[in-house]
Amino acid sequence: MKNLFLLSILVFVLASCAVKKDYKRAKEVDSIQQYNYFLMMHPDSKYAGEIRDWLESKQEDKAWARALRMNKSQEYKVFMNQHLNSKYYGEASKRYKITLEEESWENADRRNSIEGYNELIKSYPSNPNKKLALARIEELTWKKAQQNKDYSLYLNKYPNGTYAKDAVLQQDKYDWESAKNARSITSIDLYLSNHPTGLYWQDAEKLRKEYVEDDLWYNSDKDGTIPSYRKYLSAYPKGKYAAKAQQEINRIQAIESAWTEAKKKNTIKAYQLFVDEYHYFSYKKEAKRHIAAIEQDAWNKAKQKNTIAGYRKFIDAFPNSSYGQLAEEKIIDLEVAAVFAGDHGQLPPMQKTSYGRNYTSNDISIKNDTPYTLTVLYSSPQSQLVVLRSGASTFINLSNGYYRIAANVNAANVTLYAGTENLAGGEYTSSFYISTSTHGY
Repeated sequence: MKNLFLLSILVFVLASCAVKKDYKRAKEVDSIQQYNYFLMMHPDSKYAGEIRDWLESKQEDKAWARALRMNKSQEYKVFMNQHLNSKYYGEASKRYKITLEEESWENADRRNSIEGYNELIKSYPSNPNKKLALARIEELTWKKAQQNKDYSLYLNKYPNGTYAKDAVLQQDKYDWESAKNARSITSIDLYLSNHPTGLYWQDAEKLRKEYVEDDLWYNSDKDGTIPSYRKYLSAYPKGKYAAKAQQEINRIQAIESAWTEAKKKNTIKAYQLFVDEYHYFSYKKEAKRHIAAIEQDAWNKAKQKNTIAGYRKFIDAFPNSSYGQLAEEKIIDLEVAAVFAGDHGQLPPMQKTSYGRNYTSNDISIKNDTPYTLTVLYSSPQSQLVVLRSGASTFINLSNGYYRIAANVNAANVTLYAGTENLAGGEYTSSFYISTSTHGY
C-alpha cells in the first residue's frame, strides 16, 4: 500500500513537470500551432485559460494581418463580425468605409454607365472622383444623344455643356433632314418654329412656299372644276402648274360644250358619241342615264305598238339592249299568231318517245327532210326560233306548257303549217317533210 502511494506521487510529479515544460515551450514558440497543441494535451491545466487568451490574441492578429494584406471591404467586414471586441475594430471600421468607397468608384469606372456614376455620387457626394464622374456622365449623355439622334437629351441637361454647340448644330441638321423627308407643310413649320435662327431657315422658307403651292394645286386638281383651277391661277398666275391648270380649264369647257350639244340633240347617237369621246365622269354617267331613258322609252313604245316592225326597229336601234331577247320572243309570238290567223295546214302532233314523272322540261329532236331551208317557231311559254338547212337535224329544250307552233320553208309554193302542243315533260321527235299528196310531217 505504501509503495502504491509513492508511485502515485511520482506520476503526479512527472505529469506536473510535463505541463510546465509544454507551457514553457508554448511561450517560447509563441505560435497558434503550439498553443493548440498545449490545449489538446492539457485542456484542464491551470495554464489552459492563459494559453486560450494567448491563442485568441494570436488568431486575432493573424486575421487582422490578412485583412490588411487583402485590403478589401469584405475582408474588413468579416474581421469585424468575427472580432467584435478586437483592439483593431476601430481601425477596421475606418478602413472598411474607405475601401468600400474606393471599390464603389472602381465598380462605377468599370461599368462606365450614367446609372453607375449617379449611384456613386448619390452614395458618396464627397468622393474625390466626383468631378471625373460628372464629366463622364456628360460624355455618356452626349454619346446617347448622338446614337438616338435626339440632341435634346443632352441640351436639356447641359445647355452650356462641353458639346452644347455641336449638339445645337447636329439637332438643327437632323430636324431639317426629317422635315424635308416628311414632305409636308406641317413638318416645315415645326422646323421653323424650333429653329428660328437655324442654318436651314431660308431653305425651309423656300420649300414651304413650294409645298403651299403644291398643296393648292393638289386640291384644285382633285376637285377638277373650272372654279378650282381658276383659284390656283389667281394665286399663282405664273406658277409651275399654271399651264396645266389652263389646259384643264380648256378641256372642261370643251367637254361642257359637247355635253350641251348632246343634250340639245337628245339622241342615243349624240350621247354615245359623247361617252366614247370624253371620259368626264359625272357627264359620262349622266349620258348613260339619258341613253337608258331613251332606250326604256323606245321599248315602252314598241310594247305599246306590239308589231313585228316595231320590235325589229327596237332591236336595230338597241342591238345590245337587255330587252333584246324579249323583243325576239315577241316577234316569234306575233309571227306564229299571223300564221294561225291566215290560211295554213295543220301540223300533226310530235311523237313522244319517253315519259317521266316530275319533268319540268322537254328534249325535242327536229329533223328537216325537206329540200328547202326549214323554219320552226315555238310560241309561249318559251318562245324559240329554229332554222335548219335541208337534211339537217338539231335538239332543243323547252319548258313545260302549252305551245303554238308554226313551220315554213323558203319556197313560195309550199303551204304554211301550224299546230299546238301541250308539253308535259319527256322526249319528242319531229321530222318535217313535203308530200305532193299529203302536207305535214
